[in-house]
Amino acid sequence: MMLDNYLKIAKQRQQLVINYHVLPELDRAIGQLISVFYTPVSRAMILACLEHTRLAGDRVLIAATLKPYLDRLLAINILISIG
Repeated sequence: MMLDNYLKIAKQRQQLVINYHVLPELDRAIGQLISVFYTPVSRAMILACLEHTRLAGDRVLIAATLKPYLDRLLAINILISIG
């Protein structure tokens, strides 16, 4: 039973890594940025951090344009939503 769980988790981890590496650069940067937050954060906070770090480059992101990036990361389980 423990071996089955270990193999299941290893397979999930491998799929997450594959999913992450095929993402466009900005999606990966957003995922990396959010990974250092250890508490739920709002889109406004994510946008402020992106602006401060210049991870988005010349792209102008607002809540509406950030949403598709977050949706992609949620869809492939790179991010999780609470609430």
